[in-house]
Amino acid sequence: TVSGNAGDGISISASNSNLVEGNFIGVNTAGTASLANGGSAISVTAGGAFNQIGGSASGARNVIAGGPGALSPHIGLLIDNSPSNVVQGNYIGTNAAGDAAIGTSGQGVFINGSGSIGNTIGGSLAGEGNVISGNGLDGVTILGGASGNSIQGNVIGLAADGDAALGNGANGILIDGAGSTLIGGLVPEARNVISANGEYGIQLANPATDSTEIKGNYIGLDATGASDRGNTLAGILAFDTTDTSIGSGEAGGGNVVSGNGGDGIVVDGPQTTAPIIKGNYIGVDANGAAAVANSLAGLAVKGGASGFTIGGVLDAERNVISGNTEDGAFLDGVSNLNLYNNYIGVAADGTSPLGNGLDGVLVVNSSLSIEVGGTAAGQSNVIAHNGTNGVELDSTANRVSIRRNAIHTNGSGGIAIAAGGNG
Repeated sequence: TVSGNAGDGISISASNSNLVEGNFIGVNTAGTASLANGGSAISVTAGGAFNQIGGSASGARNVIAGGPGALSPHIGLLIDNSPSNVVQGNYIGTNAAGDAAIGTSGQGVFINGSGSIGNTIGGSLAGEGNVISGNGLDGVTILGGASGNSIQGNVIGLAADGDAALGNGANGILIDGAGSTLIGGLVPEARNVISANGEYGIQLANPATDSTEIKGNYIGLDATGASDRGNTLAGILAFDTTDTSIGSGEAGGGNVVSGNGGDGIVVDGPQTTAPIIKGNYIGVDANGAAAVANSLAGLAVKGGASGFTIGGVLDAERNVISGNTEDGAFLDGVSNLNLYNNYIGVAADGTSPLGNGLDGVLVVNSSLSIEVGGTAAGQSNVIAHNGTNGVELDSTANRVSIRRNAIHTNGSGGIAIAAGGNG
């Protein structure tokens, strides 16, 4: 039990290949109450590399919690300018049972600095994931030019049972100015469950946040993928980011983004370039058969974001955007965007009604080259059973092509164009 100290609980500075496992850090000997260290519970700094915190074996888990300490904000695990460290199997921000918060006042895990390369939070094998819940700020934060880090197999914002809400106070994951981060993976063991957090499930910000891959996660659901455990705001926000991939055309690469208090996915900002949004279920359960509504739109693209495709010509690239409270896809102030081969308002079987509450697709304030469907095979969308129109263009929408789609059984009409819309 390493608790109640004036500085860090455990400090690893310029030191390599150390193993920290089986400890209570920042809590009492029973693991039931806070006994915070003044600094971070654990810090790895000054180039410390190849250290392992926890592990997948029985008894390897550390309980890393207890805040606030003397420093504010108090951090569970700090990795600063240090590469190739592995953090697995720990409870970070909870009691020893993983069912109640003893969170730090700051982040559960904080990775910072250009020297922080190739760290692993969790893993893609059974038992390697951490529970990172109940902390005052973000569950995981990566800043300051860190690159090539991975976040896999973790429960972020729920109790260890993957069911009860135990949210972090801010974001589940915040990536700001860090490159090539992998969040999730293609196998179920690599899946993160990111739910019940106080702000966004995942927030990406800053053009220096490039090449982030978000694959195979449940965002806003419990660990079964069936029940609503929504984050307070959107499931995913990508603001002014570069080359972000949300889902993929690979088996297991799609995310389920449902039950969140805002939009499911938001892509925003004029510096946003070349995002990929493929193969996701947005507003439905993990089977794609029942609605688990996001409270606003399923997908909102706005603020000058441009130059990408939502969906794709392959079936594995198709998004299911259904069951949301407002629009399926809300496009505001965007250009050079293709919406291909999606199911909007139907279940994953392509036929069962699962409408969005308002329009299937709503386009506003847009002026250059938006395609809803296309002329080639594999580009057509199914847009059906939505509450108002299949596709609606307001008076400020221009240069929108609507082609080769199946648009039917919507509440008000198939295609609605306001006076002046589309020229």
